[in-house]
Amino acid sequence: MKTCMSCLKKIPTRSGILTDCRTMCASRSAAGPTALIPMQGLGITPKTSCAETTDTPFPAYPALWCGCAFVFGALFSLYILSPFGVAYSVASIVERSVFMDCFQNSSHMTDHGPSPFCANILCASQANPNYRTAFWTGCYLQMTLMEIPRCGDIGLEVHPNTDQLIRVEAGQAMVRMGCSSEQLDIQCSLGVDHAVFIPAGTWHNVINTGNCPLKLSTVYAPPYHPRGTVHRTKEDGEH
Repeated sequence: MKTCMSCLKKIPTRSGILTDCRTMCASRSAAGPTALIPMQGLGITPKTSCAETTDTPFPAYPALWCGCAFVFGALFSLYILSPFGVAYSVASIVERSVFMDCFQNSSHMTDHGPSPFCANILCASQANPNYRTAFWTGCYLQMTLMEIPRCGDIGLEVHPNTDQLIRVEAGQAMVRMGCSSEQLDIQCSLGVDHAVFIPAGTWHNVINTGNCPLKLSTVYAPPYHPRGTVHRTKEDGEH
């Protein structure tokens, strides 16, 4: 757009077209108020004077969208290059690689006791596909890994001579405990990294209250299940 120096009217600009309307204004003045000056290519209809000329504004939306895209791109680049963005990206890559390695090696899960053994319990729990898997069994202690399906539970049970520790590795749960099967007066919600200690002779049940499988690691002292126990389903463990 350019401004006419005679009438201060803004005139559209296009390549190869004279945009200064002073010549048009002078021509109109010499020809009379009713003269029509050709204005081909300007995208406006000739009027009797420049004062009556109507602008045909060009759409501003392309420029607006380009500006928004530029701002969004700049902000996204700043986030990616920021320490938080870099740390989050690296953590995601590492976590994905660790869990992929766990699932690839899940078929090799076995009871590693009673030999000395080191393991990532979170990784092993995520890789466990069974309702119960004896992960390590020694003379005085045992660890099993469990997967409780959505809306499932381990069932009300009691271990007369075994203390027990249950830790939530993934998911959400509700634990109910008491001195008898009819009196479960202790109730607590459990989340990831929460643990519950169950003394010998205490009735208890752990219920999956989340929307995904509940992953548990369980420690028995002394061992409760035979070494190498694998129960693919809850029904297998009840037989």
